[in-house]
Amino acid sequence: MRILELENENENIMIGPPATDPEASYLAYEIIIDENTKVEGTKSSVTDLIEGDQNVWTEKKGSDEETAEKIEVIK
Repeated sequence: MRILELENENENIMIGPPATDPEASYLAYEIIIDENTKVEGTKSSVTDLIEGDQNVWTEKKGSDEETAEKIEVIK
């Protein structure tokens, strides 16, 4: 997955697969970031995240919303 968009001063991110076919449509997922979200890998904080970061993995907490417990940027 890659970060497609950062929203509300990094409170939400949109992630989705890298677009390899310009004529295809891809699903995107909104992930909520809160003060407890940890960032690991090649980035160390939420403020380090940028649009286009690739190989992003998230772990969510709770079943009613997509709040990230951890975001790991591998590359």
